[in-house]
Amino acid sequence: MSTPRLILASSSPRRIELLREAGYTFEVDPPREVEEIQSPDLTGREIARWNAMLKARAVAARRGTGDEIILAADTVVTLGGRVYGKPANFEEAVEMLCELQGHTHLVFTGVCLARGAALDLFDVSTAVTFRSLTETEIRNYLGLIDPLDKAGAYAAQEHGDQIIAHLEGSASNVMGLPMEAVCAHLPLRRRIGSGSPWEARVGYSRALRVGQFVYVAGTTATDTEGRVVAPRDAAGQTRFILQKIEAALQRAGATREDVVRTRMFVADISHWESIGQVHGEFFGSVRPAATMVEVSRLIDPEHLLEIEVEAVVDAAAVGETR
Repeated sequence: MSTPRLILASSSPRRIELLREAGYTFEVDPPREVEEIQSPDLTGREIARWNAMLKARAVAARRGTGDEIILAADTVVTLGGRVYGKPANFEEAVEMLCELQGHTHLVFTGVCLARGAALDLFDVSTAVTFRSLTETEIRNYLGLIDPLDKAGAYAAQEHGDQIIAHLEGSASNVMGLPMEAVCAHLPLRRRIGSGSPWEARVGYSRALRVGQFVYVAGTTATDTEGRVVAPRDAAGQTRFILQKIEAALQRAGATREDVVRTRMFVADISHWESIGQVHGEFFGSVRPAATMVEVSRLIDPEHLLEIEVEAVVDAAAVGETR
């Protein structure tokens, strides 16, 4: 079964950068002449979802019926019932930030994944609290960025610390594409590498994400220089391995709380108690399904164990689907 191509229906540099950083291969094909909805009768969430769907459908209709997934998104800012889109000019940008300063507003991004006639429509919201700002400070900030292509006239990733006091929720959502939710919904392989030359030579990835599922390859207590960490210390190696695994999970958009399965291959089963104790301390109340078996040997005689994990990211927790 062939893997569908991913098409980003946006020319936004921020969305392009976020997808590339996440490790996806995709083509950029923005929609043309789509009349976006801006209705006072709709909420910010509804507007973002509808516009994302309109963009996805426009690109899908133009491209035909190829085996592709069209990814479209729309971001709006809301405060007190008002919906803020992109400002028409610099003075409107000043007006927007003057209204947002000193308050907590919501950023909604609607995302639509279109594959043939099937649509997967979801949204993510983030609460952003602005500092109290003078008009002079606002004008100085706007002079540092291009506010005309940004919902709410600001960019969290561009001198955002000058205006943002606190952010609660997805940071990438404020940038225009909630990657936690996108990764959970996209049914595509995403490979996470560590830079080790063995990955290309042997033909494997440090981790692999497919939709909600994350698989981390067997991991040993070997550092970036190829040295074995904590020789003859089973607990020390276990701790180092689990830290490496957690780093791979985070790069895949998952956490230790998402882990559902661990497998521990140990060279000497007499170390089971010290290995198990560190495993229990690391996962705590997560308590994934676990297996520990003794093997005849590992690649390096100083390796006392190897661990692999599987995780499932809860899509409902990172994006609302309706």
